[in-house]
Amino acid sequence: MRYFGIALLLICSIGLTSVSAQVVSRVAAVVNKEIISTHQLDQRLQEQLAKQQKQPSPVQMGALRQELLSRMIEESLVQQRIAALNLTVSEEEIDFVLDRIRAGEARRMKKEGYEPVLAHSRWCLLKRPSRLTSTQRDRLEDLLQYNLKTIRAYLLKEEFQLLWDYVSPAWAGKFLDRWCTKVLRSRVDRFKPIARGFRKNRELILNWFRAHGTISAGAVEGLNNKLKLTTRKAYGYRSFKVIEIALYHALGHLPQPHFTHKFW
Repeated sequence: MRYFGIALLLICSIGLTSVSAQVVSRVAAVVNKEIISTHQLDQRLQEQLAKQQKQPSPVQMGALRQELLSRMIEESLVQQRIAALNLTVSEEEIDFVLDRIRAGEARRMKKEGYEPVLAHSRWCLLKRPSRLTSTQRDRLEDLLQYNLKTIRAYLLKEEFQLLWDYVSPAWAGKFLDRWCTKVLRSRVDRFKPIARGFRKNRELILNWFRAHGTISAGAVEGLNNKLKLTTRKAYGYRSFKVIEIALYHALGHLPQPHFTHKFW
């Protein structure tokens, strides 16, 4: 389904009945497969008129109605873009797979009697190059001299970060296709399911570039981090009801009860 199609306005009158059979209205617009009814448009119009002190003329009323309809169509398209972007290209997933590759290869090298070059190299490979300390940077330069599966996986991970530098969806798609092909032709087997997942959801990933970066998941990521922190501080909860109440207080900034004693 194309989420960025043209909103088709309908002039014909089609009777619509809601599930609860409470509202019967006509179609004002169809945005892809979502319908905007005249009842919704009238509600928005009444809200707008309530904010104005002077009653508009019939001509102004028609112009205002058309403007509100265009605004509702745009809002509907944005919501569909957000739904289409319900795919997380998780760096944590790639980092987790890379760490598993490193740990497995380190155990194999130790078992076969090779020099343990991958020992204590976890954060050298997982951290961004710009955040490495001078010692970690020197350690990484030494590791890059070896032809190991871990190093090949690390180079693929760092190459994937270049995807977010693209502006054009077409060029981003070409880069993504080339990266997935390189992964599938490599011997890094643990990365291949990730590449297949990217190929399967290619259009959803490219929707981020089509939206020109106007939709950010920063707020959602922040809430997720707060959720993890709240759970980790309590070392788990006895029931879902307890954790639900704790999250309401942590995420919703609800007032905390007053305790007799303070421990901070």
